Amino acid sequence: MDLNLNLCRFRDIDIVIAEKEHVGFADVFWPMLTAGVAAQKEYSANYAIAGADGVHPGWAGHTIMAYAFLKAMGVKGDIGVFAVDVKKSKMKASPGHELISAKDGEFTIRSARYPFCACVPAGQTRPRTQFAKRMIRRGTAASASAMTLVPF
Repeated sequence: MDLNLNLCRFRDIDIVIAEKEHVGFADVFWPMLTAGVAAQKEYSANYAIAGADGVHPGWAGHTIMAYAFLKAMGVKGDIGVFAVDVKKSKMKASPGHELISAKDGEFTIRSARYPFCACVPAGQTRPRTQFAKRMIRRGTAASASAMTLVPF
C-alpha cells in the first residue's frame, strides 16, 4: 500500500514537471494500478500485473506499460481496415495486409502491421489458455489476458 501511495505521489509530481517543461508524459502508474485491480477481480487474486515481487512486471505488466507509452505518444492504433463480404467470401484489406485464404466465412490474413495475435480459442470470449491459467497461479500472467484490461 505504501509503495503505491509513493508511486502515485511521484506520478503527480512528474505530471506537474511535464506541464511546466512542456514535454510529454506517459502515465504508467495509473493504468498499472487500475489494470491490477481489474485483473484480480476478473481472473484471480494471484494475478500480478506488477510481477510476483510487486516491482518487476512480467508479460502482463509489460503489455499494460506498452499501452501507456503508445497512448502518451498519440498512437491511435489504426492498424488496418478490412471490408468483408461474408456471403461471397471476399475481403479487401488496407496496405500491409494480405488475404491468404477465404472459405465458408473464414478468412486467413497475413499482416505486416499487426505485431502479434493474442488468440482466443474458439467459443471463448476471453483469452484463458492453459498457459495463462498456469501463469496466474504462479503470480504472473500473460499478455493475452492483460490485453482484456486495456483498450489495446
